[in-house]
Amino acid sequence: MDVIEQTLQVSKCKLLHHFQVAASTNNLLLYRIEGLQNGEYHQITGILTQFNNRCWRVPVYPHEQVDYQKVCDIQQSITKSKAINTPSYFVTKSDSYPKKKLDVLFDSGTLIAKFTNNALSHSVVCMHDADHIKEVISAIECIEDFLIADGHHRFTAYQQQVNSGIETVRSLPVFITHASQARVKSFELICRLTANFNWQRFAQYIRQLGLLSCNRSIADYLITYQNEQLAVAFDSRINRQDDTKRAGYHFELIIEKLTGFSGIDFISSEALEFYEENNEANSQLGSRSHQYLFIKTKSPSIDTIYQDAINGYLCPKKSTCFLFKPHEDIIDYLQQELRVAS
Repeated sequence: MDVIEQTLQVSKCKLLHHFQVAASTNNLLLYRIEGLQNGEYHQITGILTQFNNRCWRVPVYPHEQVDYQKVCDIQQSITKSKAINTPSYFVTKSDSYPKKKLDVLFDSGTLIAKFTNNALSHSVVCMHDADHIKEVISAIECIEDFLIADGHHRFTAYQQQVNSGIETVRSLPVFITHASQARVKSFELICRLTANFNWQRFAQYIRQLGLLSCNRSIADYLITYQNEQLAVAFDSRINRQDDTKRAGYHFELIIEKLTGFSGIDFISSEALEFYEENNEANSQLGSRSHQYLFIKTKSPSIDTIYQDAINGYLCPKKSTCFLFKPHEDIIDYLQQELRVAS
C-alpha cells in the first residue's frame, strides 16, 4: 500500500468496532474510492460497517459459487486470529440507499486516512453528528436486500461459524454502496497448452460452436494466442433460448466446450494472478507465449447478476470481478493508525 497522504484526526473516532450501523450512533465511517477506469474517472462512496447475522433482517444474496476448501481455510484463520479483517463488499439497488446524502456527508466528515493503491485513491472519513448518523441508519434499515459483490468466501465462513453456534467473531466487516456506482468485469481465462495445441484447428472448433468472427467492440469472446487474436460473437440465427442473458453463461460455456480439447492442459480464471506473479502481460511472455492462451469473455451487467442472484442462480466461482472494491487491508490499516494516534 503506497501511502501518499495521511490525516490522523482519529481521537474522536474512539474504537473501530463501534462503527456497526445497527448498534451505534456514536460515529459512522464513510469510505470513498476513486480513480480512472478505462481512461474515465469514476468514484464510489459507501459505508464501512459491520454485518451481524443476528441484527440484520434483510436478505443478502450471493451471486457466485464458492470453493469450500477456501472456506475451510478461512475458518481455520478465523479460529487462529479471532477476527475477519478484510471487508466483504455489498451493493444494493434499493431506492432507500442515501447516495446523495452520503456524498454530501463525506465532504464534511473528519478525514481519518487517505492513500493510493493501484492508481486508485482510498479515503476514509468519520461522521460524528448524531442526527446525520440516525438519518443514514434509518435509510439503510429500509433497504430491501443486498447483493454480495465481493467476499463470498469470507461471508460463507462467517455464516457457517454463526450457524454452528461457535461465535469466534461476532460480525463481518463490510463495505456498502449502491449498485449504480459499482463496476464489474469478467475474469480473464488462462489456458495452459501442451505440445499438441494447434491454433488453426482451435479457431475452426470455436466457429463450430456457433460463434462468428466480429469486431472486437461487440465480441462475446476475445481470444489471444501469441500474435494471433480471434474476436467472436454468438450467431444470432441460432436459438439459444435466452441462455446468453444469464450472467455466467459465457463463462460456463467456454469452459465446458474447451475442457478436454486436444492441446489444452487446463483452464483457470486466475489470469490476473498469473500476470501479477509473472509481472508481465500475455503479449510479453516471450519464449513461453506458446504455452498459454487467454480468453476475455463479455462482462455481464450488474442488473443481470443481481436478478439472477435473487432467482437463485449462481455464477461460476471466480467468474466476475467487481472493481473499486475496498482494500483488503483497510481495517488493519485503520486499526494501526488508531493505535499510533492513541
